[in-house]
Amino acid sequence: MVSGERSTGQNDRVNMSLFQAVKEVVDTREAAEVYGLEVNNSGMAICPFHDDNNPSMKVDERYHCFACQADGDVIDFVANYFELSKIDAVKKIAKDFGIEYQSVGYKKQKSIKQVNRPKPIRKEISIDNEFNKCIRTYNNILCDYRDLLESYKIVFAPNCGDEELHPMFVKAIKKIDFVDYLIDLANGTTEEKIILLMQYESEVKNYGKISDSIRQKIS
Repeated sequence: MVSGERSTGQNDRVNMSLFQAVKEVVDTREAAEVYGLEVNNSGMAICPFHDDNNPSMKVDERYHCFACQADGDVIDFVANYFELSKIDAVKKIAKDFGIEYQSVGYKKQKSIKQVNRPKPIRKEISIDNEFNKCIRTYNNILCDYRDLLESYKIVFAPNCGDEELHPMFVKAIKKIDFVDYLIDLANGTTEEKIILLMQYESEVKNYGKISDSIRQKIS
């Protein structure tokens, strides 16, 4: 065997040893949490591989999304999460988790040393998911409150022209245009959505409390 062939064979054995070492040392849940994914007590998380609203991905030794069917081990997860090849994903995990390895002859024996875990790395997608989740929640609150105002307009509408207007009817007439404006912000550009979050948070939360209170009284 020439030196080039010997070197290639050694590299292949080293890579295989590294693959095995990573799988033995780090499970998918540990890697997912370190790289910014929030996993609840049931082992469920918001799937980063599709537009997920509720936790639909089970994360433990492996991961599996019950919505988009994304599935795999820790190496698959990191490869897909960071858009890397599998070998680059393995090298990233080994570097981030401080895994040292040694191949011994042609066998799978190796020594693995773990050092300090890295600090959590927040990916931009995590921030985007939280932002969009908040906007969707606000939009739902506003739409519910608008429906409530529309019901006020019907229930408390005057029966004749000279009847004194009911305070709830007046409230609905005054507020509905403003609520429509907030709904437009929630469905507008990123800048408009930021305006909604930064300037009208208290109003939206108050509308949510009112709607919840009405639902509780009805039920």
